[in-house]
Amino acid sequence: MRRVSVGEAGRLLVELLDEGAVFDAPVKIVGGRNAAVLVSESIWRSMEDSLYLCNIPGMKESIVEGMSEPIADCEEKAGW
Repeated sequence: MRRVSVGEAGRLLVELLDEGAVFDAPVKIVGGRNAAVLVSESIWRSMEDSLYLCNIPGMKESIVEGMSEPIADCEEKAGW
């Protein structure tokens, strides 16, 4: 993960936004007391979706179980 100072992030903001959008590469921005991570919108949405799904009781286990299922045994259409 690329690491930049707050001052450098201010100077390079457009470049950092382009880098995140094109490469989906997070950037750690480090200040004197705190740090933050800049991620692309697509990564952020994926994180939100993952958190939402993992908060549905039994969903995480169902996904893990489904990932080990052979493709040939999968349904063509969802039953819901």
